[in-house]
Formats: sequence, structure tokens, C-alpha cells
Amino acid sequence: MNKLRTFYYAPTTSRSNNQWHRFHIEPILRNLSNDFQYFNPVSSKKICLEEIHKLILARAKKHKTSFFFSLTTDAYLLPETIKELRNLGIITVNFTCDNLDRLYDIQGVAPALDVCWVTEPEAVSMIKKIGGNPIHLPMAANPAIFRPYNCREKYDISFCGMKNGSRPWYIYNLLKIQALHLRVGGVGWSNIGDTAIHRATMNPEDTINYLKSNLSSIMGFRNIAGDLLHLLFEPKLDASTKQKLIKSLLPKLEFDDYIKLYSESKISLGFNEKGNSYHLPNPTYQLRLRDFEAPMSGSCFLTHRSQEMESYFEEDKEVLFYSSFEELVQKSKFYLDPKRDSIRKKIKVAARQRSLRQHTWDHRLKALFSKMLIQY
Repeated sequence: MNKLRTFYYAPTTSRSNNQWHRFHIEPILRNLSNDFQYFNPVSSKKICLEEIHKLILARAKKHKTSFFFSLTTDAYLLPETIKELRNLGIITVNFTCDNLDRLYDIQGVAPALDVCWVTEPEAVSMIKKIGGNPIHLPMAANPAIFRPYNCREKYDISFCGMKNGSRPWYIYNLLKIQALHLRVGGVGWSNIGDTAIHRATMNPEDTINYLKSNLSSIMGFRNIAGDLLHLLFEPKLDASTKQKLIKSLLPKLEFDDYIKLYSESKISLGFNEKGNSYHLPNPTYQLRLRDFEAPMSGSCFLTHRSQEMESYFEEDKEVLFYSSFEELVQKSKFYLDPKRDSIRKKIKVAARQRSLRQHTWDHRLKALFSKMLIQY
């Protein structure tokens, strides 16, 4: 019998991009637990920290919690809450991603926790500097949800994701290449008139807080430098490319359609420059959920080459990599050649097989438990 009595604390809004953990981590941790309770104070309209503090402690005692797992920041959790949970003998872990530019979000809670689970190798030293105890484990994917579909490949090359960072630069330039038939989906692409200056001035208070928080580190200065360069040199659409973009847009995709798109596409794209650092001589690269969702979905995935990604998947057998725009184009043309259909389809199968062997959330959570000597 499972011994884990889990309190899963995830204060998130109902927006779909904030609910990613509900189909990634939560179902796996629920399955590994003997008792599982989920608490989202945002959906419960409980946003007073003192009230949240009392509710967490009361529920933890009532359910005899042994493991407190959170995906949160200082905005929704007091260090005192964590300290009291630990005094009750409860193990406390907080999961965060995007630590390279949002470490300020957890400066209060990090030192109080048993463990800070971070998804970026570079975040380990950053967490230590603010007094936290980090464990690095990368993202993963849930194989029951991210899976191949038995359907025909109707698109040559596709990307579905929010319009931000380096993505417009890549997409606009790919649209100019006649030999590649690209399809694009996700938030923001249809809003062709939107600009970085408009977004930066929509909420001045958020922009000011972002600037203040990033002025305290070298990484933060890089973030700001990239953003300033983006304001000056944001990729622009000429009339011809604008028409191509309009024609390439996919209809609004529901979640299942998004996953099916990996099977419907001969090649699926990934872009891993962090934020607007692609404007800098040496961009910062960061793996994302897509880097595990796409292979788990049985995609022929073409993404940026990095030492970390190369340690997870074998190049040209499980995942395709590029180091420049020119290599991205060359590899796309190479694997879209009908003579290589069988090779490309073997890559799709191998990507799924490697993901099942090593890159599920079950693997990640059990690795976490092993490192922390937690019985489950």
C-alpha cells in the first residue's frame, strides 16, 4: 500500500496555460499517494495569506499529511506556513520552472523548504545563493495524455505555441522559404498589429516590477538587455510574408487537437531561446515542456541543439537538432524529402519509446523520492 499522504498546493488561475500541471504532475502524484488532497486558493477565492496559512495547517492536520507538494511563490505561501508544516514532521517540496528570470518570486519560501525542485541546471547555484536546498530534475510528460494519434500526416512542418520571444523571428523567416509549407497555431499569431512596445506599456506597474527584480543579477541584466533590443529590433512583417502568415494560421486548437497536431505533422518545431535573449551574441537557452511533450506524443521534433537536450535524446534517431537557422532549414528540407519518409517515421516511434523509458513524471517523482529518501 502507498504510504504517501499528499497535500498538493497549486494556486493557479483557470487559464489553460496555468493549468498545465493538472495533466502533467498531478495525476501521477495522485496515483503514487495513499491519500491525496488538492487545494487551489485562487479557485476557492481564498487569497489572504493569513487565511491560507490557517487553512493549510488545518487540512494538513486533519488528513495526517506526510508530504506537502506545492507549485507556488511568495505571493501565495508564507515561510511561517512551511516552518509549521515541517514542525509537524511533514516533508515540504516546491516545484518551480522559469527560475532563470523569476527567482525573486520564491526568495521568501525557498530557505524554509526541505527541497526546491528546479527544472534548469543553472538554477541549482541560484537557489543555493538565496539559502534554498535545490534538486534539479527536468520536465517530463504524461504518456496517457501525450500520445501518438493514428492519423495521416497532413502538414509538412508546424508550430503551435504562444507568439513571443524568438518565435516570430523564426516563423517570419521560415515563411519566406518557398520549399517549406509551414502551419502555425497558438495565441497571438492572428494579432498581427500587436507590438512589444504596446505590451510593455499595457501594464506599467508589472513592467516596473520586472525591471526592478532583474537589476539584481547578471542574468537579469541579460534579460533586460534582450528586451531593450527587442523593442528596437522586433521582427516585422512585410506585406508578402503577412499574407503567407495569414494563410498558414491553423484554426483555434482545443487541447486534444494540439496533441494530435504532432501526429498530423511530418516535422514539429521547437524554439528554446529564453525570452528575448536571441538578440544577444550568446543567447540563453532553456528547455520547456514542449521538449518532452513532443517526443512523448510521437513527434518528429526539430529543436535547438543543447548539451542538456542531447543528454536526454539521441540526435537524428530520436530528436532532430539545429544550431542555426540555416541548419533548421537544411534539416527540414532533408527530412521532408519523400525518400526519407520511413526514416522520419522511425524517429517518431523512437522518440516515444525513449520518452516512455526515461521521461515520464513517474520517473521524475520517483527520482525525487529516492534523493529525499521518501517512502511511497
